[in-house]
Amino acid sequence: MCRALIDKLNELEAEHLCKEINNIKGFFGNGSVLCFETENSEVCLGDFFIVKQLDGTYVKKEVLEIQKDKVNFEKLSITSPEDIGVNLGGGISKGQSFYIFNK
Repeated sequence: MCRALIDKLNELEAEHLCKEINNIKGFFGNGSVLCFETENSEVCLGDFFIVKQLDGTYVKKEVLEIQKDKVNFEKLSITSPEDIGVNLGGGISKGQSFYIFNK
């Protein structure tokens, strides 16, 4: 019961407080690293992404590492389209949907 409530809360947050990441470039690090193009975004260590898993459930994944052009960042503010990578700690794969919180 509690798991179902958390899943529904994550779903509602994804729908109303986030934007979907549409331009995914790839997955690396055995399903830990998501690479994508983004703009008009800010990403910080400790932020959360919401992942819609293949079974339709929604989970939050903490940003453990941020990288752009092979350089690590604690915080990254992006205004124009750029490719970045975030380490979400595993459990990500093709076919899932990814959401970043609006800031």
